[in-house]
Amino acid sequence: MLDTKGLQMNGMRTLEIGAGSESSLSPLFAALGANATASFYPEENGEGVARLTDALSADYGFEIKRHKLDLFDPLEGEKFDLVVCRSILGGVSLDRDLAG
Repeated sequence: MLDTKGLQMNGMRTLEIGAGSESSLSPLFAALGANATASFYPEENGEGVARLTDALSADYGFEIKRHKLDLFDPLEGEKFDLVVCRSILGGVSLDRDLAG
C-alpha cells in the first residue's frame, strides 16, 4: 500500500470538497485513520465517486462517507478538522445553474 512515513490522522474528521471519479484525497485520509467525507456533484461524478470509494473501502477495510454537494442540502452542524477543496470552480457555476 502507501508508505505514509508515519503520518497519522487517527480520529480527525476530514471533508474533501470536489471529489472526482478518478481521483480523490478521501481514501488517503481514511487509510491514515481519519473519519473521511468525500463531497461531489452528483450530476458529474456521483456514480464514479461511489465506485471508487466502494472499491477502495472493500480492498482496504475503511469507510468513506459520501455527500452530494447541493446548494439546498448543506452539511449543517458538521465540524471538520481538515477541509480540502479541489477542482471546485466548475461547480460554482453548476450551483448557480441549478439555483436559477
